[in-house]
Amino acid sequence: MRRYGRNFSEHVRGFLNDGLLDAHAVTDDSTSLCPVSRGLTALILAAGRASRMGAPKVLLPAGSGHTLLSRVLATALASVEGRVVVVLGRDAELCRTEVERYLEDHPQYRTRVASIENPHYAEGLSTSLRYGVKEVRLEPRGGLMVLLADQPAFSEVQARDLVRTFRGRRPGTVAVAAAENGERRNPVIFGADLLPELLTITGDGGARGVLKRYGERVQRLELGSGLWFVDADGWATYAGLVRECDWLEEVSVPELIGEVSAKLVRTAEAALEHEPKPLLASDVLLVGVADGSVREMVRLERSPLQTLTEQGIRTVIIGDTSSPEAHLKLLRRAALWALQR
Repeated sequence: MRRYGRNFSEHVRGFLNDGLLDAHAVTDDSTSLCPVSRGLTALILAAGRASRMGAPKVLLPAGSGHTLLSRVLATALASVEGRVVVVLGRDAELCRTEVERYLEDHPQYRTRVASIENPHYAEGLSTSLRYGVKEVRLEPRGGLMVLLADQPAFSEVQARDLVRTFRGRRPGTVAVAAAENGERRNPVIFGADLLPELLTITGDGGARGVLKRYGERVQRLELGSGLWFVDADGWATYAGLVRECDWLEEVSVPELIGEVSAKLVRTAEAALEHEPKPLLASDVLLVGVADGSVREMVRLERSPLQTLTEQGIRTVIIGDTSSPEAHLKLLRRAALWALQR
């Protein structure tokens, strides 16, 4: 797998050699990686409600130095030469902080990434797609790759295959989609002509209606069955994906405490009133304390709360959420513990 350096000319040369960039699209302006209108742009949808998992799933760990979101961001940046727009919704501040963390570690990509917030994310996937499309400007031969932030195993290899297929698409093709045994899957690269139609979609079905309407004009890239199509929509699926991908590299052992203060009990009780409840696994409740009174992550194995026991919760993990950075650290450590227990 090619690793591109930070030098602009080396980066562009890599895209040219791999067939991912047309030579006429390259400019001599080292302050910008190819104008968006000359190549492909990526859109990452990270605004889901996470209704099946109370914790913000796209921020769960996915290997050393990565979350689900950062893995998809890295794939997008390595696969297209234009901008990458990340659409946020629930837990937008936390997600924005995670994007910023990734860019601090990879400053060469900073000018290519933008995060936007969809205030209507709860109304369905289509609203996030519309918000993202509004940020995109493409020339007639351009394309928009749409990726899901909870599909982290779709790697740079598959993404580049999708890009090559789009560049060599059949005449009349309006979009190119990944496929599993003939069935259309995500991601999809939309041609510029389809963008106006994407601005009219509604509901939680995304662009399915648009793609169905065009039938055979949506070219499929057959990838077969594999982890690359797994949607980490629940804890069990996520945990299985982590193990299959060998992403469990860090160790987390929260302090186990015996005596529980009345204040922590009240905090845990209040967490039960949230919808969705801040759960990791079905029996692990994650409770954040934002006033700075809890600095170390602590674990309660035998909760004094009868209401917790009645709901099948065996473990409560409590930690500091006084800042987005602290919250992300807590979420990572707690998830690692839940994966390793």
